[in-house]
Amino acid sequence: MFAVALGAEVTVLSHTANKKEDALKMGAKDFILTTDEKWAEPLAFTFDLILNSSDMTNLFKIDDYLSTLVVHGKEKLR
Repeated sequence: MFAVALGAEVTVLSHTANKKEDALKMGAKDFILTTDEKWAEPLAFTFDLILNSSDMTNLFKIDDYLSTLVVHGKEKLR
């Protein structure tokens, strides 16, 4: 909600689908379910920042998340 209020375009990444409705109500533009095998591929070089509020990082495939970040602040390569 803070990021949306400050003008950011917010995408929620979650491993549980039951959070989608709440995320969209709070202003998220998109909701991505990370349990889908190739969820990160269409998001390559998309995000400027990832804010993790999960305590499940031991289960993350960190490479998938890092692949969604813009490299060196440049535009999408697609």
